[in-house]
Amino acid sequence: MDTDLKAGVTTLRCLGDRNFLDIVCKRAVESGRMVGPRLVVAGRSIRSTHGHGFLASPFDGPEEVRRAVRENIKAGADVIKILTTVTVRGSEEIHSDYSKEEIFVAVEEAHRAGIRCTAHCIGGIAVQWCLEAGMDSIEHGYFLSDREIDLLIKHDPMAYFDSESLFAEDRLQALPVEAAESVRRSREEAAERMGAAIKGGVKFVVGSDAIHGRLGQEMEYLVKLGASENQAIIAATRNAARVCGLEQDIGTLEPGKIADIIAVEGNPIRDIGALKKVRAVICRESFVIPIESAERTSLAEKERCIGLMPRCDV
Repeated sequence: MDTDLKAGVTTLRCLGDRNFLDIVCKRAVESGRMVGPRLVVAGRSIRSTHGHGFLASPFDGPEEVRRAVRENIKAGADVIKILTTVTVRGSEEIHSDYSKEEIFVAVEEAHRAGIRCTAHCIGGIAVQWCLEAGMDSIEHGYFLSDREIDLLIKHDPMAYFDSESLFAEDRLQALPVEAAESVRRSREEAAERMGAAIKGGVKFVVGSDAIHGRLGQEMEYLVKLGASENQAIIAATRNAARVCGLEQDIGTLEPGKIADIIAVEGNPIRDIGALKKVRAVICRESFVIPIESAERTSLAEKERCIGLMPRCDV
């Protein structure tokens, strides 16, 4: 979390951890016992027994899914995450690991408690079922068809896009050889389909999946996929605040909102790569200086940083 904070991430959405570790960390940050971004947490992510998700917990059938959602809510979850598909296409058809009824139950229980529900979903029939159920956001969407893109635009949820999990070789080196090769074979199609969704008008946010401290790199990928620099910044700020349910407090620089601001070297409107050169972070109205530069950063330099282009980041 410290790595993300010093890279300019002031709010971190954690979509699942074992043993409710994310909820423990959130409470530690809020109490001042741990340094990090504010956390929006899911508790356990929920999958079918045969479904994708190394860190997710298996629950089968509508009533087990209902119980899992309720247990997460009781533990303190801010959002519910279910996993409906694999991550990499293995065949022409993308199957859903959950039935339509199981997906509907997850959304129904989350919304009954007044919290959001999101789905890991790369494409296929699960996209339609999630949207019909009222899913608040779709995670990854690597292989959305033109029809599924049209459905996303019609139902107007937020899509979450990440690219480093596909394109970062250091990430792939941690995977089994066959899995890494499967990801490499999928790269071209995934880039084309995410680009089609962006250019087609799908509302989207950006994140870094399980890679920490490299959100700026993800935003560079977004621009390469066809987003403008301004769209990429909005994806990491205003839209991301909305997907977290925090748009009333953060995500834009407005009177009355919490001061989450970063200073970067350069102008990201002209060069999105400037967002990888974070020089100062203000999170929850407190100044954060990267450890590497803290000793050599004078007060005058800190004041100069505040004058650089600010950005709320979530």
